[in-house]
Amino acid sequence: MLMLTPTQTFRLLVLGYLLSGIAAGGVDFVFPHLVPAAASQAIDAEAQLKMLEHWPSLAILIVSLVAHIVGAIGLLFFRRWARSLSLWTTGVGFFLYPLVGATVSSGWANALNELSVTLWGAVLALSYFGPLCARFGKAQDHHMSIDADPQNNGG
Repeated sequence: MLMLTPTQTFRLLVLGYLLSGIAAGGVDFVFPHLVPAAASQAIDAEAQLKMLEHWPSLAILIVSLVAHIVGAIGLLFFRRWARSLSLWTTGVGFFLYPLVGATVSSGWANALNELSVTLWGAVLALSYFGPLCARFGKAQDHHMSIDADPQNNGG
């Protein structure tokens, strides 16, 4: 049976988050028939302030998205700053999301989004609590591994 180390498991969770988030954002564009035409037309006809139509809002969204992705990549490499950046961009996202307006998505997009959000919650929790949180500390010893076997002198 394949046994993953805590580091491998954590990195798999981060990669799963990124991939499921990308898939959630793209599935309805790749397979537009998953969203009923009437639902798409109704949302298009809705008079609303769309964040994406105003360049200052779009710029804020892009900067936040890039910072969030940088934070996730930093978590892959256990960078100390990545935890704070990831937590802050997640919080900022809660305030930006309503500005996007109403959206319509397929069941597949919703399922992939739920998977992504769940994985992200696990990633944030594990980065602050549990056996891997020490990897993000100040005095990180790059030669010491949380996955090392103490019976085998760290190797």
